[in-house]
Amino acid sequence: MGQSNFNLNDGGRVAAGFKGKAGDCVCRAIAIAAQLPYQEVYDRLAEGNADQRKSKRTPKRSRSANNGINTKRKWFKDYMRELGFVWTATMQIGSGCKVHLQSDELPSGRLVCSVSRHNVAVIDGVINDTYDSTRGGKRCVYGYWAMTDHDEIMKYPTLTHSEQDAILLDEGDQVAAMFQEIADRDFNDWFEGLDAQVLEAR
Repeated sequence: MGQSNFNLNDGGRVAAGFKGKAGDCVCRAIAIAAQLPYQEVYDRLAEGNADQRKSKRTPKRSRSANNGINTKRKWFKDYMRELGFVWTATMQIGSGCKVHLQSDELPSGRLVCSVSRHNVAVIDGVINDTYDSTRGGKRCVYGYWAMTDHDEIMKYPTLTHSEQDAILLDEGDQVAAMFQEIADRDFNDWFEGLDAQVLEAR
C-alpha cells in the first residue's frame, strides 16, 4: 500500500503575518482544503472559540485559534458545512482502525482529516502540512471532512445535518428513498428528531 505524498504547506500563516509556532492545525487544514485566506479562517475559528459556552471538558477560551479548536462543538460543524464540507466517520468505538493516513485508503478531493490530536489537509492523496504527519502511513484516520457542493447543501436547509450529507453522498434510488422516508414520518417525530440534532453537543 502506498504512503501519501507530502507537500510542505503552512496554509498561508506566515504570509498572513503570523510568527512562531502554534497549535493551529485546524485553521491551517481548513485554509488549505477550502482554499481560503488563512486570516479569514483564523478569525472565524477564534470567534467560535471565544463565544462557545464553557463545559466540563472545555473551559472558556480566548479569542484565538492558535491553541487548538474543539472540533466536536456544534458551531465548528456548522462552520464546516457552511464552507461546503461533509463529514464521514471512518472509525467507531471498538471498531479498530479501518483507514490510515495514506493515499490508497482515502478518497480523492479536498479533505480535512481528523487523526489523533491533529487535523491535516489531504488534497488528492497528498498531505499538505508543516510536517509529514502520516507516521509512515500507519496513522489512523478517525474521519474526514470532504469538500462538496455548498449550493447543494443550501437547497435543503430544513433537513438534519446527516440528511444533508446523505444528499451529497448518495445517488439515485437512495436519495429518492430518503425523501420517501421523510414524507412518511409522523410530523412530531420528524420535528423532535430535528431539534435533537440541532441541540446535540458532540
